[in-house]
Amino acid sequence: MTLDLNALKKLLDLVGGDPEDLAEFIEDFQESAPSLVADMKAGQAEGDWEKVRIAAHTLKSNAKDLGAPTLSDLSKALEDTCKSGLSDGAGSLSDQISEDRTAATAALSEPDPAAL
Repeated sequence: MTLDLNALKKLLDLVGGDPEDLAEFIEDFQESAPSLVADMKAGQAEGDWEKVRIAAHTLKSNAKDLGAPTLSDLSKALEDTCKSGLSDGAGSLSDQISEDRTAATAALSEPDPAAL
């Protein structure tokens, strides 16, 4: 998992250059991402594709802002699947998202926001 450090730098600029604010965004993501993945899986099990779409949309945006492009792309693909009304491939995408979410949250623990 490779982070897009330019995205993190951009986010750091958006928060006024305060590394503590960026660290808070990262922490919030690390705390909320697992529940978003759980919502996706629960929604699939329930056949609630709107629940899956909303969770995927939220994860997509957060991952993009925090420099996790693969996770963002996978989440977009799942969101688009839900929008199309087709559930084929949703389970596979959800599994890939779960794996990449784990890698992304681990990778986000590595960079020192003050060093960006």
